[in-house]
Amino acid sequence: MAASFEERARDFIASHELVPPGSSVLVAVSGGPDSCALFLLFSALRQKLAIKRLAAIYVDHGLRPESPSETLFVADLAKQHGAEFYTGKLNMQHGPALQERARDLRYKLIDSIFKKEGFDLVAIAHQADDVAETLLINLTRGSGPLGLSGIPPKRGHFIRPLLAMRREEIEEYCRAKGVSPVRDSSNNHLDYLRNRFRLKLLPLWAEFAGRDVRPMLVRSGQIIAAEEDYMAKEAEAAFNRLAQNYNPLTLSQCDFQKLHLAMQRRVARLAIQKVLNHYYQPSFEQVAEFIKAATAKSALLWLADNMVLAVSSGRLILAERREIASKIAELFEEQKQQNTLKLPGPGSYNLPNAKLIIKEVTPEEIKSNPPSDANLIYVAAEEITWPLKIDLLPANLALPVLGHKKPVKVNKILSDAKIPPAERAQKLLLCDADENPLWIVGVRRSALALCRPETQKILAIYYYQELQAEKAEETKKAEEII
Repeated sequence: MAASFEERARDFIASHELVPPGSSVLVAVSGGPDSCALFLLFSALRQKLAIKRLAAIYVDHGLRPESPSETLFVADLAKQHGAEFYTGKLNMQHGPALQERARDLRYKLIDSIFKKEGFDLVAIAHQADDVAETLLINLTRGSGPLGLSGIPPKRGHFIRPLLAMRREEIEEYCRAKGVSPVRDSSNNHLDYLRNRFRLKLLPLWAEFAGRDVRPMLVRSGQIIAAEEDYMAKEAEAAFNRLAQNYNPLTLSQCDFQKLHLAMQRRVARLAIQKVLNHYYQPSFEQVAEFIKAATAKSALLWLADNMVLAVSSGRLILAERREIASKIAELFEEQKQQNTLKLPGPGSYNLPNAKLIIKEVTPEEIKSNPPSDANLIYVAAEEITWPLKIDLLPANLALPVLGHKKPVKVNKILSDAKIPPAERAQKLLLCDADENPLWIVGVRRSALALCRPETQKILAIYYYQELQAEKAEETKKAEEII
């Protein structure tokens, strides 16, 4: 059985060109059946594949008491087969999305050892059953073809030689090699989504279908994967046609708009990954915001925590915020010139898709119309200087807020208000002529220029976003209110 297993695996490795002769291979080994079988496979095929260096790496997540003994188990396995051994420890905490967080940190640690020690490849022990489970999970999440294509045999320097192998034959291979893998008790915990799919959904589905559905899912994944591979190459070609510069990354806006929606999504994803990293997976919402911004004449879109898409002069400019600071400043100024952002006195002002009305009111009017951070604030007129100004909200601003001894950072205010990261760069700040911040418009009022009982002159500032079918009615209501 072992010889047949190794022969099939070798054919898979050859057909996907996973291990060029003379490669140095770092195998991720958890001590479980899949990773043990993978390491044993490479040890058995070391000469036939002309592997120059072979090593195992064990990652201790700091979550289970069994980890120290598992480290020794993997270290001994590597020693028995004349391979190098590496280990690293993560200090993780239990909490939401534990498996996803563990995966990200595990890959980063393995990648750091890979680079530091000069390996050519990292081998990961995903197998056919993992493909079926991943396809189902991604289908549940509403994934597109990339998510439904399963797990690729190769991505960058990560290779997965066991994708054609089933869990049962992997277990048998370990037994044939005289190795008793360790068992991770967390694999049976139904708290984890993947475990629920493996232990509950797939057996139930097989019962209804009257057959093992995992091979069918794997086949569907292979069909989609082939088409995904073709589309990915087309997207790469389209991206290269659109790219005008790489520092910062700049694409032709006109050419992007000419692409089919399906290709726009792929090019947008690719552009985001080029700036962040190859393994970053943009959400559907991020991609949709990218495409929406690409239709504007001028726009700034905060796509991720430290990543900005700037739209200017027919270009889509994508970079980390620190790399694009000068371009952001230029776009701030451009947007100031395009809109009525200096407010010389009371009146009605048009903003992009919104209106701002400033009017002097009496203390009695405040009682009938209480202030609201969302659309109405009152300001002590004697404590401000004209003209008022509206600017794009600076990311590094700290706002003096009622109830807080120290100014509160803008990111925290926006996060507490549940403003999506993609929308934060578009928020506006109302200041007076001396740059005193009065209001993150529609979100939070500052503690400056507050109205008190002794205030003689009070200004009401009303903000609302226009809906096309209701513009006239809302304008009338707003003017009646203040």
